[in-house]
Amino acid sequence: MPPVLHRELRAAARQWATYWLRTIAGLGIALLLAAVLIGETVRWGGTGSLPSGVLGGILLAGFHSGLMLFFGFAAPVATADTLARERREGTLGLLFLTPLTPLDVVVGKTVAHVLRMLALWVAMLPFLAIPFMLGGVGPADFVRALAAEFSIVLTGLAAGFMATSRARTWLGAVGVAGIWMIGFLMLQAFVCVICFLTVAHLLAPTGPTIPWEAWPAIPFGVAFASTGAGAFQTVGMGLGGVPSWVLDGANAGICGMVVAAIGLFGASAVFASFLLTNQHQHERHGVGQRVERVSTLREERRRIRKRRWLDVNPVLWLESIGSALSWLRLGLPVLVILLFLLSLWGRARERDFEYLMMLVSPALLLVEALLAAGSFRREIEEGTFEILLVTPLPPENLVSGRRWALIVGMGPGLIVSELLILLGSDQVETWEWGLHAVLVLSSWLTIPWVGIRCAMRRLHPLPGWGLTVAWGALAPAMLGGFMVAWLSVMGFEPLGDEGMAFSFGLCAVLAQWAAAYWWGRMTEWDLRTRAYQRRPLART
Repeated sequence: MPPVLHRELRAAARQWATYWLRTIAGLGIALLLAAVLIGETVRWGGTGSLPSGVLGGILLAGFHSGLMLFFGFAAPVATADTLARERREGTLGLLFLTPLTPLDVVVGKTVAHVLRMLALWVAMLPFLAIPFMLGGVGPADFVRALAAEFSIVLTGLAAGFMATSRARTWLGAVGVAGIWMIGFLMLQAFVCVICFLTVAHLLAPTGPTIPWEAWPAIPFGVAFASTGAGAFQTVGMGLGGVPSWVLDGANAGICGMVVAAIGLFGASAVFASFLLTNQHQHERHGVGQRVERVSTLREERRRIRKRRWLDVNPVLWLESIGSALSWLRLGLPVLVILLFLLSLWGRARERDFEYLMMLVSPALLLVEALLAAGSFRREIEEGTFEILLVTPLPPENLVSGRRWALIVGMGPGLIVSELLILLGSDQVETWEWGLHAVLVLSSWLTIPWVGIRCAMRRLHPLPGWGLTVAWGALAPAMLGGFMVAWLSVMGFEPLGDEGMAFSFGLCAVLAQWAAAYWWGRMTEWDLRTRAYQRRPLART
């Protein structure tokens, strides 16, 4: 066995996530199949109203869709921190002292993560027996599902390696991996559409009548719905069969996705080994050193402006030195405006596209929660956090500095998204927008407190992210829903929708601020007493 692969597998065998993640994945796919089974049974009129063959195909499509979404998230996250951690902990230079080449390092880590993804897939494989026992699922459906999942796994691993080749921090690596994943998926969708339309033009009897507006839906139909097409081919029920040229086009589209994924995976491995080779030469011979830049007048003015923050809070000044804060302040509003223009294009065809813009702000809040849950992780790993604690800075400045940095970075994007919803509102009522804006504003200001608390508990950013969302958003929303239900039971229904919305928002906001104040005080107490050092730093 190659030494890097042996090292990675032994390290994975000592991590609790290697085993618990399989259990969680199996439980999640079981709940997904149960939800699809119950939902489709109710939808078609109760038990026995839907042939078992059709139900088997629907369950296979649901099983496959859940796996695709899971691997689309897990694969880039799993590989995004591989080389970044070695670079951050200083062990990458130790690997260069061995006879190993950079390609050996990349190949060893690649195979290790492929095996980890394969182990997760095998843990969920026994649940495939349910669709096969119900019938209507053939070998072709299973092969299509397997090929699509294989392409997603390879694409995710490629995105992770493209990100980890240059990144150093965990959050930076995961963020860049997400961007690469979106770009790679768009490329795969383009290849899938080209392959499907080519086969359709060749095999369709009268030429395909596919409007250009439906082209974006082709890769989704090929990647997700095509796995359940076999059931509708063999079972009648008045649903009709799928034309053979459609299935041939789906097969060609999936083959194109697999070829594109293999190409992206190989290119990312070669790119990662090339960057490691350059870094190896730089560390051994000093090759590739950057020429010192000459600062311009504009950069000097920006430095002077940022130095003013030094008088307010030195930690906030440290946050402003890096480029991440500027990227958030400038990049998020541009992204929100692009999404708004896209919603205007879709609203001309479907009015409900307006409500999709209301999902942009919660998505940005999820990003803020992830950034808050990963606060000070780099400083803790490198040992510089203890240096900050021995300075005259009080713990309140450490917490408030990071909190205000997140608020300043995420604020422009959230404010622009809410203003665009108000300006472009057609079906959304004013009180609906007001409730949405108040909840978003409150979450924007309080979530950093909860996330920093999870970070000081030395949790891994992913579990910390889940706890931040649960305590900072879901728990207050549940309290607000409980308040609305209590008012309904007590007979306060004449308040109307607006009154109920006001009660829900007031209760949720009060709960958010109470929890944020409590978690902030607990974090300051942890820093003041050094209680956070009693917990080991979670690596997975």
